[in-house]
Amino acid sequence: MQWHHTVLHAKPPEKGTPFPMHQDYPFYPHDGPDFVDCLLHLDDTPLESGALMVVPGSHKQGPLEHVLGPETAPHLPPAQYHPDRLDSIAVPAERGDMIFFSYQAIHWSDCNRTDSWRKSVRFGYHSTALRPVGRAEDNPHRIDRDNVLERNNNIVVAGFRDNEMEPAAS
Repeated sequence: MQWHHTVLHAKPPEKGTPFPMHQDYPFYPHDGPDFVDCLLHLDDTPLESGALMVVPGSHKQGPLEHVLGPETAPHLPPAQYHPDRLDSIAVPAERGDMIFFSYQAIHWSDCNRTDSWRKSVRFGYHSTALRPVGRAEDNPHRIDRDNVLERNNNIVVAGFRDNEMEPAAS
């Protein structure tokens, strides 16, 4: 298991915009599906605060082509991938809950309509066999699947064995 990233997500109260349907794959493209996101909730996250919404079984579609708006992160084309067109499951959570999902799962979140912040930390982990995939030169969020990077510069999560001071071999 290899640690890839850690991201703090914070939605202010009664502000913000929805995050459209997307996969996390375009943000961290790798040459296989063995990549999981772990969302640790630092606050209670009821539906009204913009809880995670997931399209069931969508990870089976593999990586999908995403688009960029003038001021938006990569997201799926709204004409095809919209909450009104695809069924989603809400994943409300309590403080301390952890949610695991594939980075190929289609997910989104709505605005925070409460009077409290909604904070969570997302950790990404993947198989040590995965390698980053190159990005197209004309668009950093369009994947060039023919350009797999030779070098993997991520950090391997190594633990310690019981009663040993040296890290376990990775």
